[in-house]
Amino acid sequence: MELSQEESEVVAWFLSQHWSEFSEIAEEYLLASAVHRLAEKLGLENRAA
Repeated sequence: MELSQEESEVVAWFLSQHWSEFSEIAEEYLLASAVHRLAEKLGLENRAA
């Protein structure tokens, strides 16, 4: 599944608003490195730490 640029921006905006909560939950199901890669891809790398 590919997202358009606009869809990616919406997802990135939403996650940036809820990053702390999302990353805690996501790391229960994904490797921490996968969550960090997602943050980098969405331009949220500063919030990944």
